[in-house]
Amino acid sequence: MGSDKKQIKVCHFTSVHKYTDVRIFHKQCVSLVENNYHVFLVAPGDDSFVQNGVEVSLLPPEKQSRKYRSFKFARLIVRKALSLDADIYHFHDPELLRFALKIKRKGKKVIYDVHEDLPRQIGGKHWIRKPLRKLAAFLAEKYEGFYAKRIDLVVTATPGIRERFKQYNKNTIDINNYPIVDEFSNISFNLEANNVCYVGGIMHSRGNSHLQKAISQMECVGLNLAGVFIPDSYQDEQKNKPGWDKTNFIGFVGRQEIGKVLGNSFAGMVTLMPMSNYIESLPVKMFEYMAAGLPVVASDFPLWRAIIEEADAGFLVNPEDIEAIKASIQYLFENKQVAKEMGERGRELVINKYNWKNEKDKLVKAYKQLFK
Repeated sequence: MGSDKKQIKVCHFTSVHKYTDVRIFHKQCVSLVENNYHVFLVAPGDDSFVQNGVEVSLLPPEKQSRKYRSFKFARLIVRKALSLDADIYHFHDPELLRFALKIKRKGKKVIYDVHEDLPRQIGGKHWIRKPLRKLAAFLAEKYEGFYAKRIDLVVTATPGIRERFKQYNKNTIDINNYPIVDEFSNISFNLEANNVCYVGGIMHSRGNSHLQKAISQMECVGLNLAGVFIPDSYQDEQKNKPGWDKTNFIGFVGRQEIGKVLGNSFAGMVTLMPMSNYIESLPVKMFEYMAAGLPVVASDFPLWRAIIEEADAGFLVNPEDIEAIKASIQYLFENKQVAKEMGERGRELVINKYNWKNEKDKLVKAYKQLFK
């Protein structure tokens, strides 16, 4: 009789994201457990426990400043991760890249998970002075490229980011942030709903100012708004503008509560501004709206147009055109049966194509390739 095959130990770690991050925990870590990997997760927080088969170790940050998180706290996270003596180290933040070679020298497999197109994202960072953003973007690209060449695998959240990293490391794959379909299977289209919804980070660059203004000019339609304001001061700014009285601000919602928000809405809004880091993105909220059977009103970006038009699952608008946003919402409000049919087509597209199961299979295959 042959001996049992050794269970491979995997450590996901992050100095930025909460352990409940959907991409990291609910999708990647849990999927690896289901495929017989021994999975650890190290993240900010204050506890240690096992959840869904994942051994979670949380470290409490002493401060909340960006400088502390990027330097001292990042070192503490890496130290904790290395103490677990895993075979594969899979990290999720650019500030952790500088530790990649140290981990490699210990004979470990190293994976960098690129959630955002950092050089493009820097253009929208309010905390970087505008004259410095171009230089910062250039340096960020060089930094990522230097380390990407020297590690075992790069995982990216979109095909566009994948193509950028392919020039540094041929072992680059995209694991898209598509929804876990089962989480939305019990949601039915609500013909009585009078609100559209937005779920996610709430900020001007994601179209929230224009959306609230559009809602302020509509008689019978309100807004279900779920998420966190970025920065905090943006909430005070929006509270003093027209449309806030028609906004049902729900705050941050967990996986269970999202269904209630979507089930009380007749359309999902994803009218992000035409910034370089958004144009080629694949926002998970758009696919979650579709998975829930909601039609979407989305920015008319070429990548998004191809997806929405594939199933005639909603409307595409210029996100800076208030009248176009209003017209799309008004049509869906006045034609709920058409809206329901659009939502059903979008749901079918997600079930067949844009879903986590397909991405999970790619992730597991890539992990297996690391030891061939």
